[in-house]
Amino acid sequence: VAKLEGTGNLPFTLLPPEQNGVHFLEPQLVDQVAPKRGVVQGFRTFTYVVELTQSGELDLGEITLPYYDAKARAYGVARAALGRVKVTGTAKPAAANARAATGPQLRGLISPPAQLGAAANVTTSYLPSRPAYWFLLFGLPLSVVLGFGLSDLTKLLRLRVSERRSSLASALDEALSQLATVTRVGDAAASAGAAERALFLAIEKSTGLKGRGVLKAELASALEKGEVPREVGERAASLLGRCDELRFAGEAVDLTAFAAEVLEICQQLDQRQARANETRAK
Repeated sequence: VAKLEGTGNLPFTLLPPEQNGVHFLEPQLVDQVAPKRGVVQGFRTFTYVVELTQSGELDLGEITLPYYDAKARAYGVARAALGRVKVTGTAKPAAANARAATGPQLRGLISPPAQLGAAANVTTSYLPSRPAYWFLLFGLPLSVVLGFGLSDLTKLLRLRVSERRSSLASALDEALSQLATVTRVGDAAASAGAAERALFLAIEKSTGLKGRGVLKAELASALEKGEVPREVGERAASLLGRCDELRFAGEAVDLTAFAAEVLEICQQLDQRQARANETRAK
């Protein structure tokens, strides 16, 4: 949990430290920001769920936030150390008895002749000299073990994807709710931040693409490759560009119309994902 306090326009996002084996999910926000005695002030709390995929002792690093102190007329950096955690776990038990199943198959494969006689002038072919023998001996048991392993892996991946989409859906609903709230009070900068966050979440939920890592000029093409209609992708990229303009020229923008357009694009992206799920189900 990271709590941000101070005066001025508190941001809606923080940049948690990234490292191998540590993944921060979208945070839940609780805030109380309002003008007091002519100064906007308050706090905003970010509650993260962190996925840890490597065992051992990990240093989560620290969250940093550069800011400008208007009273001191100087720049500063707010820091919060996240501490260390110890991750324990055991590996899945290795599949045993892989070769035990081959025992019964060896019985009866080589039988003595019913009656002894003169040696025939033929070339004897033994089972171990045949490739099919080794395939039956090792291939079939290994394929069974591999099949069970792939089945478990598929179930785990589906569960992770479902949990991730559920987390994204919750974060998207929260971002749209914040956008509606700050739009009603006429806060242009906060509206830009909430709209940007909602659009990025809708894109990731629909396509799995992390939009923050793509140049805005290339975002429409990237979305089209993700089977998003080009018109929807171009409108999403255009709205993200308008978020930057809104931070600096918010007085000239109709915030209500802007928020409605953001909501429409998020819904179209969500409907695209629902249609894709129905197609896969069929």
